[in-house]
Amino acid sequence: MSAITTRKMTVAEYLEWGEQPENAELRTELVEGEVVEMPPAADGHGTICYLIAGHFFVYFLTHPPGYARTNDSGFVVAPNTIRGPDVAVFKQEMKGVVLSGYGKRTPLLCAEVVSPSDRMTHLHKRVEQYHAAGVSVVWIVQPEDRAISAYRKGDPVELFEGDAVLTAEPEFPGFSCPVADLFPPPDDGQH
Repeated sequence: MSAITTRKMTVAEYLEWGEQPENAELRTELVEGEVVEMPPAADGHGTICYLIAGHFFVYFLTHPPGYARTNDSGFVVAPNTIRGPDVAVFKQEMKGVVLSGYGKRTPLLCAEVVSPSDRMTHLHKRVEQYHAAGVSVVWIVQPEDRAISAYRKGDPVELFEGDAVLTAEPEFPGFSCPVADLFPPPDDGQH
């Protein structure tokens, strides 16, 4: 990840910059005023995001209200900083979701799927920014280890791996899912 602009921007300037045709296809975030290009997500990355959002979709069928967003949908986490979590989960109605720009809602849960280009220092900064913005729990999903670390502000990190059952309580009462269900089955070498 590297900055792709030479000057710092405000959120409003970033929105305007992103609407320019030459920038429309770029995948970026605004980090402390700098536009940072994000690499495209890999196949497995997108599948894990789908699986997480899908489990919340099923959960909300019987535990409304709520919804999940994917595709790195951004929200303002600090002055001149817009982050796009891989999955963001909300415990409220979808009514009022904006169709352009960045919403004013803060998710209760954010999930970040670790990519080969990610550095733990950058991920920890994201966790801190999400917590400062009001996100209750952040999941760092580690595909290589098939594990999920749950970060809650002021609490020890919880690690879910192997046969563990992942929960999202107290934010989402009754939500549980085997960790293995959030990862594609291992490749057995047959195609």
